[in-house]
Amino acid sequence: MLIGKKDYPIGQCCVDVMNPDESILNEIDRRVSLFISAARKLPAEKQTAQPLLRRNG
Repeated sequence: MLIGKKDYPIGQCCVDVMNPDESILNEIDRRVSLFISAARKLPAEKQTAQPLLRRNG
């Protein structure tokens, strides 16, 4: 794999991607948790917004 002007073995790139530092995994976990909590609120928000859309539409 050629990145910029340096050649990297594809096997090493796979290892680097599959073995991230623990701090990176913790950050991914934190962001996924934030996303999931926000996504769970969407169906309830959609249901409460529908009557408003019908009245104004």
